[in-house]
Amino acid sequence: MKNKINKIALSAFVAIGLLNSCDTENINPLQVAASEEFGAYARVLTISEDTNANITNVANSSFDVSIEFVDSEGGTLVTDYKLYATFRDQTIADEDDPDSSISTEALVYSFDSSSFTYGDSYPTFDFTVNAEDAIAALGLDLAVAEGGDALNYRGEITLSDGRIFTTTNSGDSINSELFYNDAFSFSSQFVCILDEIPAGDWVIDMHDSYGDGWQTDDANGGSGITVTLSDGSVIEFGLCSPYLASDFDCTVSDGSNGSTTITIPEGITSAVWNFPGDNWSEISFEIYAPSGNLVSASATGASSAGAITINYCQE
Repeated sequence: MKNKINKIALSAFVAIGLLNSCDTENINPLQVAASEEFGAYARVLTISEDTNANITNVANSSFDVSIEFVDSEGGTLVTDYKLYATFRDQTIADEDDPDSSISTEALVYSFDSSSFTYGDSYPTFDFTVNAEDAIAALGLDLAVAEGGDALNYRGEITLSDGRIFTTTNSGDSINSELFYNDAFSFSSQFVCILDEIPAGDWVIDMHDSYGDGWQTDDANGGSGITVTLSDGSVIEFGLCSPYLASDFDCTVSDGSNGSTTITIPEGITSAVWNFPGDNWSEISFEIYAPSGNLVSASATGASSAGAITINYCQE
C-alpha cells in the first residue's frame, strides 16, 4: 500500500511539474482574473418599448430609461452618469449619396449623483432621452437623415476615485442584453410617421420570374397585396396568372410583369399593406408614392408573407 501511495504522490508531483513548465497565460485563469479591474456598472431596469426617432416630429420623439448603479459599496461610489451620442448613416453610400455618419461623439446629458434615488438596494435613476437634444448636440442636419439611420448612445459612469467605466472597459457579461442588461449603449432608429397618408395615386410594379403570375385564386394561396385603410376600406391587387382565374380584379399581363395604380383618398390616417404570400421566390414588386418616389421594394426571392414596410421618409 505504501508503494502505491508513493507512486500516486510521484505522479501528482510530475503532473504539477509539467503544468508549471507550460505557458501560464494559457493554463492559469486565476492569474488572468487577478489582472481584471473591478469597479462598477449601470444596469437597465426598464426602457420604453419604442425608442425610435420620428424625423417628421423629433421634438416629441423620446424614450424613458430607468437604471441602477452597482459597485462594491452598494452603488454609492458612482458620482455621475453621462450619455454621449453619434449619428450612424445606414444608407448605402454612392457618389450621389455620401456617408454622412458622425463618428465624433457629442455629450448629450450629464447627471450627478444628487439626481439618483437611494433606497434599500442600489441607487436608481430615471431619465428621458430626447432625439431633439441629441440632434442639437451633434449639430446634425436632419436633411441627411433617412429611415433606417440611427442615433447611437453610449453611457459612462464616473467613480469617486476618478475611474471611468463604459463599454470599452466592461466585460462581455456586462455588455450584453442578458442578466446585466447594461446601460452603456442604446440605439434609436430614425423612422417617418405621418399624421396622414399621402393622398393620390400609388403605382405598384409587379413581377413574377417564372412567368405564371401570382396565382391570385384562393385555391393557390391568394397572393394579391391588400391595403387596409383607416376608413375600413380594403384595396386588393395582384399580377394575373395567364393560366388561372383570379378571385379579384388583377392586372392583366403575360404573367411576368405588370403595373397597377391604386388611389388613396384625402384624410386617411393609416394604411396597412400586407402580402399574404405564395411562391415567394418568384415574386417581386416596387411601390411608388404619389410623389413618384420609391417607398418599398421586394427583390425576387426576398418576398415573404406579412406586413409590407412603407418608407414614408422617402415620400
